[in-house]
Amino acid sequence: MADHGGALAPVTALDAVSHSAVVLYCSGDEAFRRQARGLLARIPGDVGSPYEQVWARACSDPFGDRRGALASLERAAAEADDVPGRLSVLGSAAWMLDETALGVRLLSRVMERLRTVTTAGSSAMVGQALALAQFDAGAWEAACESAEDARRVAEEKGMEPAAWVAVYVSAMVLALRGEDARGLMARAVRGLDMSESRALGVRMAMVRAAVAAAEGDHAVEFELLRGLFTADPEPRPVHYHCSLYGVGDLAAAAVRVGRPAEAVAVVDAVERWVGEGMSSRLRLIVGRARALLCEGEEAEGLFRTVVGDPVGEQWPFERAVVSLEFGEWLRRRRRMSEARAELSRALTVFERLKAHPWAERTAGELRACGVPVRDAEGGSGSVERLTPQQLQIARLAAAGLTNRQIGERLLLSARTVGFHLYQVFPKLGVSSRTQLHGALSRAGMPSERTPDHASGTGTTPATPPVAAPGATPSRLVSRG
Repeated sequence: MADHGGALAPVTALDAVSHSAVVLYCSGDEAFRRQARGLLARIPGDVGSPYEQVWARACSDPFGDRRGALASLERAAAEADDVPGRLSVLGSAAWMLDETALGVRLLSRVMERLRTVTTAGSSAMVGQALALAQFDAGAWEAACESAEDARRVAEEKGMEPAAWVAVYVSAMVLALRGEDARGLMARAVRGLDMSESRALGVRMAMVRAAVAAAEGDHAVEFELLRGLFTADPEPRPVHYHCSLYGVGDLAAAAVRVGRPAEAVAVVDAVERWVGEGMSSRLRLIVGRARALLCEGEEAEGLFRTVVGDPVGEQWPFERAVVSLEFGEWLRRRRRMSEARAELSRALTVFERLKAHPWAERTAGELRACGVPVRDAEGGSGSVERLTPQQLQIARLAAAGLTNRQIGERLLLSARTVGFHLYQVFPKLGVSSRTQLHGALSRAGMPSERTPDHASGTGTTPATPPVAAPGATPSRLVSRG
């Protein structure tokens, strides 16, 4: 890469970095990345193709010199002239730089052009990039279609990396919708050496974490998300780009399992590691984490900053999650009117995306605020929506048994019982244990008869224990 005088040949260096950028990004290898960044630091911004400049810098250092990268992206996009190769490079770079809306527009234009010509391989690469951008933008149905098309073409052409990414998108959508994503995950990682693809390894961990969250296994969720960062005294991202987007979910899981200090250490490290190049999206994700982890009323200002920033409209699911969490925070302080506004905004997004676990959680919170939310089938609740185990747990809880007593009878942990009840409430259209007896009776399902400790005869308590005013569903279902 040097000329006859021993100096660096900038055009040759830029060409080398841009051509190896995909391998660099997928591997996430820090030594490889340091070498690429060192070369780019010695290449003037006006050298070579502007498309190569944007692509190489986005892949190797998406949070370095963000202002310069965005300026270059804007100039290159204005000069692209609808050339598919240029648009695909710029669209993928825009997605990496969290210019999601621009990424979707550019990559969609490329796909329209490619459908008119025989370029199957290119179609697979562009399709998987488009699927990633559409997923982040909240266009989940379109993302699944793009992912499936990309997967089919990639498998036909033996383009495994593109197929893996496409399967990841489909698996994540299934996980967030509360559907079984395990089969797709197994397909994605089959024959893959995770040490050679940190990007996919991190993404698959995020899918598994979403599955664990939907099943209420927050201990597993936390361990998976904590694994996105090293365990060193100074945590570092396992993948320099993908890992960072899990920090908000990590904070939420840490609070649930009582390990907030570990998440605080990660958030602090992320802020130091990224520095001033943090994108608007990542800034909102970090803001969400801070709001969840801080104590006292400071959380309110952080929540309001995140939900009130109009730039967050580019990522509707992420924004809806924060609205839900802020609504929960407000409801715990009995600020019902404000809570209802945030929760209603979140529910609209979750229902549109068919993110059923999130919609049910939000609906439960709204009912606790006094809003008679209907379920997805248009009813206020239905016993038929319960699994046999959920119905059994609901009947025992309605009879007055605590979670621990139910767990002892059914050979389950009290935490697992609490999780099942948390799912039962929105399905039955109730917001507390006190309402279970009436809901089951209306459906012709009486409470379980429990032994009377004094006489040994069977009794059915007429009124289960009453919850404290203002208690949240998670507190109500966690009676030990």
